Order: sequence, then structure tokens, then C-alpha cells
Amino acid sequence: MEWAFLGLLTFAILIFSLSFFRQDRTKALEKEVDDLTIAYKKEIFIVNKRLKTLEEEHHSLIQQRKKGTAREQLIDDVLDLKSKGHTENEIAKEMKLTENEVISILQTKYQKPSH
Repeated sequence: MEWAFLGLLTFAILIFSLSFFRQDRTKALEKEVDDLTIAYKKEIFIVNKRLKTLEEEHHSLIQQRKKGTAREQLIDDVLDLKSKGHTENEIAKEMKLTENEVISILQTKYQKPSH
């Protein structure tokens, strides 16, 4: 009985000492999780930054398109009134433009490209 107790005690001491030399698996896993978390946060930051850039570009393109569309609509309205026989002065009053602006729009639209 003493030999069994002594054998078990020796075995316990041996296993206990080996546990100090063995790498702590929990710490390694914690470090790996921390590294993955940091990498994930960096990726999210980069994606959010890129998304913000794309949103700004999209907003800028929409603003340019709106400006172009409004300008084209103005030109179309001026041409429509001119085709109905209105004078430049009447068109200017109707569209709340100056007569020079109306004349400029008409000249630009009716100029033929030179080759």
C-alpha cells in the first residue's frame, strides 16, 4: 500500500513538474484571438475609409449630374420658347434670365462646329 501511495505521489509530482515546462495553450489562444481582433479592426477601418471615399465620389457625381441636367433643361426651355416664336426679351422675362444670357444660350446652341 505504501508503494502504491509512493508511486502515485511520484507520478503526481512528475506530471505537476511537466506542466510548468509545457506551453500554456490558453495564452497562445488568447494571443491568437487578440491578433485576429486587431487584424479585423484594421480591415474594418480600411473598408470604412474606402466606403466613405466612394460615397463622397458618388455624391460628387450626383451633384455634377444635377448641375448638368438643370443646365440642359434650361437650354431646352429656352430653345422651346424660341421655336414657339418668342423674342429674346420675352424668353428672358419668362425664364428670369438676362437678355444677354438668352442670346448666349441661343448662339451656343445654334453655332455649327467648324471642321
